Amino acid sequence: MRVGRRSRTKTRAADQAVSQGAHAAAQGTAAGQQLRASGAGGVWLTPARVNLLLAAAVGALHLTLALATYFPAPHTGGDNASYITLGYSLLHDGAYRELWEPAEPPHTKYPPVFPLILATAMAAGAQTWGALKLVVILFTTLGAAFTYLWVAERSGRLLALGVSTLFAASASLVYASHWILSEAPFVALTLCALWACERAERLGFPTPWVLLGAAATILAYFTRSAGLPLVVALVAWLAERRRWRAAASAGVTFAVLAGAWWWRGRAGSAPSYVAEFW
Repeated sequence: MRVGRRSRTKTRAADQAVSQGAHAAAQGTAAGQQLRASGAGGVWLTPARVNLLLAAAVGALHLTLALATYFPAPHTGGDNASYITLGYSLLHDGAYRELWEPAEPPHTKYPPVFPLILATAMAAGAQTWGALKLVVILFTTLGAAFTYLWVAERSGRLLALGVSTLFAASASLVYASHWILSEAPFVALTLCALWACERAERLGFPTPWVLLGAAATILAYFTRSAGLPLVVALVAWLAERRRWRAAASAGVTFAVLAGAWWWRGRAGSAPSYVAEFW
């Protein structure tokens, strides 16, 4: 009996030792795999993060060129003064008025997004021409980065690097970074919308990406009226993909906002921006 007990005790001890050894080996294997994956960048450096890093590199290229050619002189066309004055009116008067007119009538020509961006910058401390130009440079830099992200989503990294690098270094984009005009935020918002919509379709139309695409599209229109075809394309694209609720929501939201802007324009004395082309 004693021999039997000793034998069973030794057997249990041996089984316990084997179990502990297997558990330790499994932990060691998992730790080794995690270490190797971390060393190879498999845990942190996901494809999405690689694209963000490359987009930041493209943006940094444009930022370098924009700052290297930066000069604080104001544009001589006059539109920049209008945008700044409208931003000042939004910030200090809480109204969208033409302070350069004695009667200070409501402004109905330029959509309000860019003056609102300038008002935000003024509230944050930007009070000079030079400081407000940095806001424009921010948006041209974002435009270059969004170009990479959009093309990478459609055609891969290699083509995206080529296209976005050419765009980031192009004379037109660098030139646009010099002036306090609405082209820079309009381009950035348009490219953001294209990237978000492309990614939404690839991921199966998750709500956050659809919302980002729709919001950027509508904001692009209220930055420059030339964004109207983009809004039409957004609604048509969502309908063609049978995303009826998203298409209806985007269409109704835009219709309400655009209708309010149109009604405000009818009440004003100055013609709308679109009316100048007819």
